[in-house]
Amino acid sequence: MIIAGVNGGGTKTEAIVCNEEGEIIGRGISGPSNHHNIGIEAAAANISDALKKAGAQDPDSICIALAAIDTDRDSVLVNRRLSRDYNGLVLEHDAFAELYTERRGGKGILAIAGTGSIVFGYDGRERYRRCNSGWFLGDEGSGYAIGRSGISLASKMFFEGLERTAIAGEVLDALGLKEPDDLMEWAYSGSNTPSAVAGASKAVDRAASSGDKNATSILIGASAALASSSCELAERIGEDTVFINGGVFRSQIFRSNYEKLLNRNGIKCAGIKESAAVGALLIAADRKGVNVRL
Repeated sequence: MIIAGVNGGGTKTEAIVCNEEGEIIGRGISGPSNHHNIGIEAAAANISDALKKAGAQDPDSICIALAAIDTDRDSVLVNRRLSRDYNGLVLEHDAFAELYTERRGGKGILAIAGTGSIVFGYDGRERYRRCNSGWFLGDEGSGYAIGRSGISLASKMFFEGLERTAIAGEVLDALGLKEPDDLMEWAYSGSNTPSAVAGASKAVDRAASSGDKNATSILIGASAALASSSCELAERIGEDTVFINGGVFRSQIFRSNYEKLLNRNGIKCAGIKESAAVGALLIAADRKGVNVRL
């Protein structure tokens, strides 16, 4: 028996495979599988590629956890397409799969701040989502939101006479640009993908770490938005711990302010020990009564 778990988002797709004895026998990484960004066929191809690299193109039990299945329409579209490739497919939201690694289906709260963002809560019956309307409508506290704010601020410094600070040069470097005029061309070309914009969040963090108050203000505002939703869901569900994950939390300024705001409300933070791909594998394995050895 081959059991597989897949996690796909805006940056990469990860697959993990185990056998009937729960022994992990393969892992694979491929490109992104957010169908909103790259289309359903490209997403399906990257999922297949990740599974192939993990050694499981036709698993007996599979859970695929994706970041972009936030509406009923998304779920139907993706499920219909992926069910053509995989029998007995379980399609899950990646936040639920990630929380599953810690709570195994029990109630809890998870905040993810990566390319996109979400605060996900589960009370044992109902699921709740905040900061999860995608890069255009929401994603507060995400790498995209931070990167876009940084790019916008740099643009005002270059073209509107705002005093230049460290963030201006950091943004150009992060985007691989040489001149301010290149930024305008970049912004209105096909180069401004969500992942590229999110990559500029590192420029904001570098500038903030060097003492740039403008950059620090962006990080403080983004972390406060994510913390507000986290506290609201923690109170609603009755939890005093929020699990956190995502590359944006590597920013010391972002994370310390987020934790400070949660602590003021009596809420603790805890890191996720395993990836959502592991959570997806556990979901698929539990369906078959297999105990995964991590």
